[in-house]
Amino acid sequence: MKKWFFLLLYPLLSWADVVEKVNNALNSIQTLQAEVCHAHNGKVASKGSLSLKRPGKVRLSYKRPAPYFFVSDGTTCVYMDAVTEKPLYVPPERLPLSFLLGPKTDLRKYFYIKNIQTTNGQYVFDVEILDTKIKLQLIFSAEGFLDGWHMIDFEGNDVRVRLINKKINLSLQDDLFVFKQKPRWHNTKRR
Repeated sequence: MKKWFFLLLYPLLSWADVVEKVNNALNSIQTLQAEVCHAHNGKVASKGSLSLKRPGKVRLSYKRPAPYFFVSDGTTCVYMDAVTEKPLYVPPERLPLSFLLGPKTDLRKYFYIKNIQTTNGQYVFDVEILDTKIKLQLIFSAEGFLDGWHMIDFEGNDVRVRLINKKINLSLQDDLFVFKQKPRWHNTKRR
C-alpha cells in the first residue's frame, strides 16, 4: 500500500522540484535582452527584441512590417499599433510576462499549473493565469530560463513567441523603457 501511495505522489514531487528550479532561475534575472520570433497562426509574423529590467520595466518592439510595440516603465504599460496610432494604456500586471516584472517570481502566485512536460530538453508548463483564466504554455530551458510561450489569443489566433540569443543581467538604461509619442513606424515628411 505504501509503495503505491509513493508512486502516486512522485509526479507531484517532481513538478514541485521543476517549479522550484524555474523559480530560482527566474529570480536570478535582474535584466534580460533577447531576440523575439513571433509566429501567428503557423506563420512567422514578425521578429523583434525584448528588453526587461526588474522591477516592472519591459519593452517589446518588432521590426517592420510588424505594426506594434509595447513598453512599460514600471507603473504604466503602453501598447501601440500602426493602425490606430493611439496609445492604449494597460496595467503591467495584464501582460503575459507580468510574472517576470516583480522583484521576485513565484509561478504558483500567477498561474494554476495544470501540467508540466519535458520535451526536447525543455520544460513545457500548461498554465492558466489565475485572475483572467487565460490558458497558455510557458516554455523553459533545461536550466529554467524562459524560452517562449504559446497561447490562443482573444480572437482565436494561435500565437507562439520564442526568445533566442538571450543575454541576462546586462546593464540597461531606464530611458529604454520610456514611452515616446512618435512610434518607430511614424513617417516623417522628407524635404
